[in-house]
Amino acid sequence: MNKQLPDIGIYLAEQALKEYYRPRRQIIQLEEIEEFCRQEASLNLYRTYLRLQRQHIDRIVVGMVLANLAEDEQKFVQYHYRDNMGYYLITHKIPYSSTALGRINKRILTDIRTLLFYSLSAEDIFHRAKVINMLHILDWRIMALSRKDLVVKTAWLQDLMEKRQRYRKLLDIMQDCLDIPEEEQDRRDGDEIALLDALRNKVVATKLQHPNYNVSEISQISGISKPTVSRKLRQYMVAAYAYIH
Repeated sequence: MNKQLPDIGIYLAEQALKEYYRPRRQIIQLEEIEEFCRQEASLNLYRTYLRLQRQHIDRIVVGMVLANLAEDEQKFVQYHYRDNMGYYLITHKIPYSSTALGRINKRILTDIRTLLFYSLSAEDIFHRAKVINMLHILDWRIMALSRKDLVVKTAWLQDLMEKRQRYRKLLDIMQDCLDIPEEEQDRRDGDEIALLDALRNKVVATKLQHPNYNVSEISQISGISKPTVSRKLRQYMVAAYAYIH
């Protein structure tokens, strides 16, 4: 991190990763704490609950990112953040140079930073589990911040609500692609537009099931040519990007 111009988001991502590997001091039942806060009508106590909720959200976010990493990348995170190993030592355990590990680390921290601010990245339009988890996080946080006597910037809370609406629409698009049965194409004979839609949905559904696969791998699994796969994925990306910006 540049000390002269620090990236606060990256710093928060680093802290979230380090905290993820620290021993849990205590298992906290947040639902019970929230109910206690409501019963006591203590605003100060409720703010404590919000801080605990934020810590729990940080752990969920880190878990989301780690779950989507390749095996070697997961090992890198464990060596670096759990075992406090430097890049040089890690290069003796996994086949990457120190420079490559630096790039991997930056990408992982950037992903965590984005999610910590309740946002999805361009790559997340193919990660359905991430979208579902982010919707759960937003629902949980919005509900907690909607307490009447809690002073919250209206514009910020409204932004969270708008993000929630957009991500819900993105999930609907994903689900539409996954829900169409394979025999649907046979029942649409003669409808050229419907046939093209069914082809797009098949390509996108395959990508959603294997989000880390490239065009060649999607083509091989789906039995659809690489140019067509590439074209159909671009069509989906254009539509999906509208819901993450």
